[in-house]
Amino acid sequence: MIDPASGDIVATIAIEGKLEGLAFDGRGQGFVNVEDKSSVAVFDTHKFTSKALWTSAPGEGGTGLACDAAHHRIFSACANNMVVVLDSDSGKIVATPASGEDPDGLVFEAKTGRIFTPNPDGTPVDHPTGLARQILAPATVKTAMGCKTIALDEKTGTD
Repeated sequence: MIDPASGDIVATIAIEGKLEGLAFDGRGQGFVNVEDKSSVAVFDTHKFTSKALWTSAPGEGGTGLACDAAHHRIFSACANNMVVVLDSDSGKIVATPASGEDPDGLVFEAKTGRIFTPNPDGTPVDHPTGLARQILAPATVKTAMGCKTIALDEKTGTD
């Protein structure tokens, strides 16, 4: 953990594996994808301790990660053409909708409740409603080949 004011390292949490996306629930829990273990590590942001390691199987190779804090959902973009949706309190898998192949990122737009997974074949997937309430068929929006990372400007809604 890094103090944002000073840039100093104030604590470390041992989590083994290839770490990828990071998300927070705003209630003292942090989550990080452990890509080589097909898992999500859970840690306490106040005590700086590891809490759990939740499987994301049948998802494999989780990379991008986001949290819908209002609906207690974690979204993990997986290399095997799916997004694994977990309950952020229990770690229970609640859905595994399809996505494109091998995304490296995922964003959740709280204002609209949508998640986006970019894929290197140029077909990012837009899941309406963010899967927090129901699963709808995703829309595909064509982008340039090789685009598999993503960021979201929450003010403008541009990704």
